[in-house]
Amino acid sequence: MIEEDDLAVLKARRDISRANLIERVGEVRHLAANPATLISRARADLEHGTRSATFQALDIANDNRGIVVATASALALWLMRQQVARQIALQLGHKLGDSAIEASKALVDKAPGWAETWGGKAVDKASDLWGRFRKKH
Repeated sequence: MIEEDDLAVLKARRDISRANLIERVGEVRHLAANPATLISRARADLEHGTRSATFQALDIANDNRGIVVATASALALWLMRQQVARQIALQLGHKLGDSAIEASKALVDKAPGWAETWGGKAVDKASDLWGRFRKKH
């Protein structure tokens, strides 16, 4: 059987829990009665969450600077891929002649279409061709 001391402890816990529940229900009723308070509280929670996420992202970026720089560089090069390819084509064209410039410009213009249609098959085909070339020479 439960002793009187244990029963008193359980009743005290029950009373504390009931008081907490009543207090929270009162807060919810107050928020429901005042939408402005609810909006300001939601805004404050959103700002707090945004700040904490930003600081966490900055800490992670600070710990992994090399990865962040490499990713940013890769994205920048990917965004400028056509301009870089055109410059390379122009540099090679000056060494090889005007017909090479036009041929390389045509290749650069077709490059995005090749990537979309061939996908991974282009890499496999290129490696097969390279293997055949190495065997012959």
